Amino acid sequence: MYFLNPKIWKFKFQKLAYTWQALKAYSKIWQDIQKQKSANPDKQFIGILLAEHLGDIVAATPILKELKAKYPSAHISWIVKPAYACLLDNNPFLDQIIKEKNLLTSIWLTKKNPFDHLYNLHLNQLRYDNFYKIWLENPQADNLGLTYKNYLNKYTLLEMFSRLAGLALKEEAPKLYPSLQKKQIEHEYWIIHRKSNSDEKDWKDEKWMDLLPKIWEKFDVQIVEIGTENGLEIKDKRFISLVGKSDLPISMQWIQHASFYIGVDSGPAHIANAFEIPGFIICGKYKNFEEYMVYSGAYLKQDIATVFFKDGKVPAEHTVDEIFKNIEKTYLKSQVEMLEQ
Repeated sequence: MYFLNPKIWKFKFQKLAYTWQALKAYSKIWQDIQKQKSANPDKQFIGILLAEHLGDIVAATPILKELKAKYPSAHISWIVKPAYACLLDNNPFLDQIIKEKNLLTSIWLTKKNPFDHLYNLHLNQLRYDNFYKIWLENPQADNLGLTYKNYLNKYTLLEMFSRLAGLALKEEAPKLYPSLQKKQIEHEYWIIHRKSNSDEKDWKDEKWMDLLPKIWEKFDVQIVEIGTENGLEIKDKRFISLVGKSDLPISMQWIQHASFYIGVDSGPAHIANAFEIPGFIICGKYKNFEEYMVYSGAYLKQDIATVFFKDGKVPAEHTVDEIFKNIEKTYLKSQVEMLEQ
C-alpha cells in the first residue's frame, strides 16, 4: 500500500527537514537585513544572487565594484553556496556573504525579499528544486532574451551577468582576494586542470599523458595537477597530483603562484584569469556554441593567454601536436609580455 511504503515516508521526512531548513534560513536573512536597515536608514541594501558555479562567480566579480560606484553608500550582500564563499572573501566592494542553505530559500527570496534591489544573475531552467518540482525563475533574463541556449552567442559571462544587474560591463577583469597567499614550493611549476563540469568540454586523458613528456622535453618545470577526482597516474618526480587532496582555497593558492596554467574551459581557468596567470585553455564546440568567449580581462585580451578553438572541432578532437605547438608559442609570448610590463 502507498502509505506503508518506507520510501514514501523517507521522502516526506526529507522534504519536511528541507522545508524547515529553508524557512529558518529565509527568516534569518529577513531579520538580519531588516535589523541592519533600521540601524542604517540612509543606506540602500543590495543583494546579488549567484550561488553557483565556480567560474560564473569569479567572472561576475567586477559587478561589485560597478555597483559600489552606482550606489556609493550601499550595503551589498552576495548569496552563494558555502563551497564557493571563499571566492568572495576579502573583496573590498562586498559587505556581506550570505551562504545559501538550500535552493528553496533562494527561490523564496526572488519572490519576496528585504533588499532594496535583488539582482538574480541565474538564467532560467538551470536550477531545479527536486522536492517542490519548481525552477528558480528570472523574469529579467526573459526580458533580455537571455537563455541557456543562446547566452554565449554574443556575450562573455561578465557581459551577461552585467546586463542582468542593469549594468554595462564588458572587459573589466575579475579579481580575487584570497586569504592564503604563501607559495607552496620554490621551484617553477605549471598547473594543469583536466576535468570540467561537462564531458563535452574535456580533452582525452591519453592525450594529456602524451602531452606532458613533450612539455618536459622542452621546459624545466614541475607540473601540478589540481581537480576533484580521476587524476592522472604518473610516477615522475616532476609531477605532483593534488587531485582530491586540496580544497578550493588551497587550489587557489597553487594557481596564484603558478608560472603557467593549462586546462579545459572550467572554473579553475577563471581563477587563473583573475590572477593573470599566463595560460592556455583548450576549448572547442560546446552544445550549439561553435566558438565563444567566457572570459574578460587578461584571457579576453589574449596577450598572455590563448583560448584555443580550431575549425569547429570539439575539444577531444584536437591533436597533441597542435596543442603542444600552441602551448609553446603562448608560453614564450607570455614571457616576453611579462618582461615588457
